Amino acid sequence: MTSFDTTPWPRTVLSMGLLVSLDPPALRRLLKAGLRRGLPPEDLDDLLRSDWQIEPDSPDATALIHALQERGWLLWHQETQRWKTHFG
Repeated sequence: MTSFDTTPWPRTVLSMGLLVSLDPPALRRLLKAGLRRGLPPEDLDDLLRSDWQIEPDSPDATALIHALQERGWLLWHQETQRWKTHFG
């Protein structure tokens, strides 16, 4: 079981309106960091440590990234080697 609950997060496409209304604030910061050029893996690792207090290779980190990928909000872009926030 993770130390945070992803069930309140809607399973819908991400919009700017939805992004600014999401809780916790750490989720908004993570998704905002993935805008524009995207988020290099080392920056994502830093965010996980500082904002979520979890290690990047932990089950909690895996669950968080999986929840965001499953919703289509954060996607890995092979060409740029960055995590990018995706609006639907």
